[in-house]
Amino acid sequence: MILRHRPLLIILKAEALKASISRVEGLGVARTSGMFLYTLCVLHSVSEKRYKAHLEFFKGFGWSEDDFLAAFRKCPTLVEVSLKSLQRKMEFLVNEAGCAPSYLAPRPVILLMSLEKRLMPRHRIVTGLKSRGVCISNHSISSYMSYPEKTFLEKFINCYKEYPELIELYNVASKHRTAL
Repeated sequence: MILRHRPLLIILKAEALKASISRVEGLGVARTSGMFLYTLCVLHSVSEKRYKAHLEFFKGFGWSEDDFLAAFRKCPTLVEVSLKSLQRKMEFLVNEAGCAPSYLAPRPVILLMSLEKRLMPRHRIVTGLKSRGVCISNHSISSYMSYPEKTFLEKFINCYKEYPELIELYNVASKHRTAL
């Protein structure tokens, strides 16, 4: 698998490659896991210091080390995201969207999404619908944030034509996106 997908890992010194493999296994990612190679590549490019800084950052939001490890195993690239970006996303999701940090730990992919292009605009649309009395309680934040753009538009904008201001709200909130 390494030869086929990440041949540059092979040019590493044998000791460095062995150390990286041990580091991945030490974090609970089995060699037989589909995430092993992906995690190996991420950890090869991220220093131990950066990894620990991310661990401490999430502990500051109440995550345990086990929460962080579970999130990391699902989404290794979490440690490649800048702490500044993660800070902004966590503050938005916790303070504005009302997510408990413990809700986000098993759903780390949310933290890889664009704050300006996805998280904020979609949250504003859902909040706008709820404020108009539309019942969308069966949709969790992780589901509506994960929908492809077309699906989100169909479920939360196009079917509520009686609220034309939603399209404008969505376009304003996602100013970097092409207008609808």
